[in-house]
Amino acid sequence: MKYGFIPEFKAGLHTGKVIAGEIGIIKRDITYSGDVLNTAARIQSKCNELGVPILASDSLFKLFSADMPFRKKSLGEIELRGKALKVSLSTFVMPQL
Repeated sequence: MKYGFIPEFKAGLHTGKVIAGEIGIIKRDITYSGDVLNTAARIQSKCNELGVPILASDSLFKLFSADMPFRKKSLGEIELRGKALKVSLSTFVMPQL
């Protein structure tokens, strides 16, 4: 450990359609837009409240194959700020080595 600490992070994962576009004339940049980005940000904002580093919508978990090296722990339907409907969220549980 070069600097004496291990970094921590929080992540919110979701799936859906995203619009990507290139903007700018002199300095070009890529921009992304779509409800999926807002939903992923809202999911990530629940990490501290629920005490987990990674949260994902159950719609994302449906895309994973059954033989993944982790299992899902369901946290139930959670209300997200700015969303009319609750979203079913789960976290990842890694096997003990």
